[in-house]
Amino acid sequence: MAHAPTLSVQPDPCPATPTLAVFHAESLGLQYLGGEMSQEHWQGPVEHFEVLTIERPLPVNQDPAEGVEAAYLELFATAKAKGWPNVVRIWQFIPAINAGQGDQERYRRFCVGRANALDAVGLANHRMCAATAIGTEGQRLTLIALLANHPGRSIENPRQISAWQYPRQYGPISPAFARATAVPVTGQDEGTGWAVMVSGTAAVVGHASAYPNDVVAQTEEAMTNVEAVLAQAERCTGEPMAAVGAHTPIRAYLRDPSDWPKVLEVIQQRWPQAPIMGLQGDVCRSELLVELEAWHANPLISSQR
Repeated sequence: MAHAPTLSVQPDPCPATPTLAVFHAESLGLQYLGGEMSQEHWQGPVEHFEVLTIERPLPVNQDPAEGVEAAYLELFATAKAKGWPNVVRIWQFIPAINAGQGDQERYRRFCVGRANALDAVGLANHRMCAATAIGTEGQRLTLIALLANHPGRSIENPRQISAWQYPRQYGPISPAFARATAVPVTGQDEGTGWAVMVSGTAAVVGHASAYPNDVVAQTEEAMTNVEAVLAQAERCTGEPMAAVGAHTPIRAYLRDPSDWPKVLEVIQQRWPQAPIMGLQGDVCRSELLVELEAWHANPLISSQR
């Protein structure tokens, strides 16, 4: 008996399921470092999901806030015009993310532009979905969004303060994203199971960055945070979440490519079955050296693709 298509992320495509997007280093404007996975195939029912990409010039010698606001407004307007009521996952690739001092740092100015757009469309910070923000080379901002008919369920991490509640020391406007978003894998029926999309996750405990200049300890702390988010997702959805494994593709973003062998070893020791894609990209805080994101679905659901 054929199963209905479900949302999935795999290193190799399933011929029976429509492809929503294929992500790899070149498509993301990043350098590929290695791992078992060189690309991610995002697949699922096209009547319930779509991947939308917005690109705009964002010169590194200009304040990014206005361009970010315009890009986000374009994203929301395009989604609305296409008939999609929900944005359930966002990736943000930002040129020179750490350039600038104090409140003029480009990531802090990015947060200002994003907040202006959210205010304009009436979207409260706590309603934002999972997100990743990574610094790139070049001069263009790229926003990639997964759109859905069914709203996602935001998941927070008990080990961390919610991003929108960060204290003033991180900028005039706090970041706006959930630690993860859970979505029904069919795009409509919550009873058919959940997939969890974990945001870019670093070595942050409470609101503070941990283990400065120690990429191994930061990787271990980020992994602990990913596991904490998945445990919270289990509590929020009522669905048992298996341990991180073959059904949990991992993206690792590293500030310094020379750290890749150490990071890969740490991840493989703790999560030996997880497919991994390593990419060079700057993390939103200059003291953070590595960031992990994950897709996670119950392996019984994954096997029914």
